[in-house]
Amino acid sequence: MIAMLTTYAMAAVLVAAIVIEMKSGRIPNWLTLIPPALFVVWVFVAPDWSTVLWQLGSNALGALIVFVVVLLFGGVLVIQMRRWFGSEDSTWNIMSKPVMPMSLPIGFAGLAAFFFL
Repeated sequence: MIAMLTTYAMAAVLVAAIVIEMKSGRIPNWLTLIPPALFVVWVFVAPDWSTVLWQLGSNALGALIVFVVVLLFGGVLVIQMRRWFGSEDSTWNIMSKPVMPMSLPIGFAGLAAFFFL
């Protein structure tokens, strides 16, 4: 039960990182310290080490594919959103500067690995 709750906590961290980076252009340091801590908790509460290794290995290729697809298509989507809705005086970093937030493909790959792969 606790192992499943760590998955939901990590999903919340990924979503928070995506939103914060799109808004401010940075991910806070305290937010980057949470995933290693959640991983340690997850490893210690896992019922069996073989399930931990199996989950890490079986989701890796699918997460990589999701990362590449979101990186390619997400970049095009971000550029189009900036053209349509963006302005220099926008309070959202993604709309005011020509940047691609890397938390977007990384976060979607992580969420896909957690819940869909």
